[in-house]
Amino acid sequence: MKLKCIKDITYHWGQQLIVGEYYSILSYEVSDRTIITNFEKWMGTNREVANSRYDLRREDVDTKAIGENNRRLINFCKENYTKCLSIPTIIMGGENNAKHAFINLSKEEMFQLGCDVGKDGYPCVETSYYLLDEYFETISFRRELRLKELGIS
Repeated sequence: MKLKCIKDITYHWGQQLIVGEYYSILSYEVSDRTIITNFEKWMGTNREVANSRYDLRREDVDTKAIGENNRRLINFCKENYTKCLSIPTIIMGGENNAKHAFINLSKEEMFQLGCDVGKDGYPCVETSYYLLDEYFETISFRRELRLKELGIS
C-alpha cells in the first residue's frame, strides 16, 4: 500500500519526503521506545548529571564518587520518570531508497500511554520520532487496518 505525503522531510543533504508524492509501506514493526512520563523532573535530573562534568575538572574532587552519584541519578531517572513500551511502527520508503520509521499512534494515543506533554505540545520520548498521521494521509489506511481486525476485507 502507498500513502500520500502531506508534510515534507528535508535535511541539509536533501529532501527525503516530498508533499504530494506517494510512498510505499515497506514493513510493520513493533519497536521499543522509552517514553518520558515527567519531563521536568527527567530534564532536571539529566541537567544535574551534565553539570557534574564541571566538578570533574577540579583536582580536589572524588571522581569515583561523582561517577557513582551520576549512575544512581540516571537509574533513579529511568525508574521514576520513564517507561519502556512496545510501539507500533511503520517503515516507509523515501527518496533515494531511504527508509523512515513512523510511530503508528496519534498524539492522543501517546498521551494515553503515559507520555508527558512537551513544551511544543508533542509527546515526550527519549529519542527523536515521526508520527505517521502528521506526514501522511492515513484515513484509508486506518480504515483498511480496522476492517482486517474485524475480519472484513
